[in-house]
Amino acid sequence: MKDLLKFSGILFLGLLTAIFIYPFLHETGHSIAAILSGAQILEFHLFPLPNIFCNMSTVSVIGMILTGLNGLIFPIVFSAVISLLYRNKRFWTWYITFILKCIGLLSAMISFAAIILFDIERPIANEDVTQIIQLYPNSVLPIAVLMLGLVIYLIVAIIQDRPIQKCLTHFNLTNNTKSDMA
Repeated sequence: MKDLLKFSGILFLGLLTAIFIYPFLHETGHSIAAILSGAQILEFHLFPLPNIFCNMSTVSVIGMILTGLNGLIFPIVFSAVISLLYRNKRFWTWYITFILKCIGLLSAMISFAAIILFDIERPIANEDVTQIIQLYPNSVLPIAVLMLGLVIYLIVAIIQDRPIQKCLTHFNLTNNTKSDMA
């Protein structure tokens, strides 16, 4: 019964992170960058579809690019900071940051694919990177390098998290020795 509760907790927290926490962090990332760039936030929505509306009329090109990219970058930075602060302290904190890293990896891979698809004239509608390169075609190479860097960073971070080992330990399916948690 205890394992069923743990498994239910993993499913619930995974869905909560994917449906509420990541979209909130994504839109918050856009909002922070927009405000720092001088934009005025007009609307912030999580439902039915997460989005923000801004008055960007006074924002520089760099500000617009950073605002578009920060929806992806902010959740990754947030999860990295939380991981550093709470490394190996609580399973549930680790699990949320792990899910954020996995969604960040998927998002970075989609953004990288969006660049390729844009190049072959099959753009992904309403994708942040697609919108940036439609407005600023000269930003393709730096954004592609950034996305590739994020993909590599996240793959390494996820591997270093040792998710299988941590889940097995959480369910008491391995010996709880120091070498298991390292």
